[in-house]
Amino acid sequence: MGVAEVFEMTVVNIPNTLTTVRGLLSLPLVYFILTDQTMYALGVFVLAVATEIDGTIARKFNQETHFGAVYDPLIDGVFTGLGILALLYLEKVSLLMISLLVLANIPRMILMKLFYKRRKKFYSTRWTKFSGLLIFFIIPLALVNFMYLNWFIGGVILLTIVLMINVAWKYYKK
Repeated sequence: MGVAEVFEMTVVNIPNTLTTVRGLLSLPLVYFILTDQTMYALGVFVLAVATEIDGTIARKFNQETHFGAVYDPLIDGVFTGLGILALLYLEKVSLLMISLLVLANIPRMILMKLFYKRRKKFYSTRWTKFSGLLIFFIIPLALVNFMYLNWFIGGVILLTIVLMINVAWKYYKK
């Protein structure tokens, strides 16, 4: 098998294209946040959410790849991270809360990496995906100045810690 076949087989497919679109949407998201164009930023966010069907398409049409398994969460992190950095710059989110959220996710990422080493597949559950989705929604909540944003982020931190304990238990149980 040649390089072109390997590239085509592992990288170029509909799910990875959707993931790439989400990554590219990071740029207008940040621009619209920084220029205080909330409606446009929310529109970009909605488009990004629409690309979240990438994993479902990959599974349904047997287009799952190792590349996609790594690429999708990486791009999710880039999109969310850049959006949150722009919101931090405008002081729409608390640096303390975001720092705690990042710290809460580090052990979970380490455990996911351990699962990967053991099974050659990243371990993710519906609950860990839900936790990621909640983190994703910090962006629109901050854009609309949600009154209880810090409480929301605190809840996501607690959920992340519970999920980390659950993933650790499953890791050591097997």
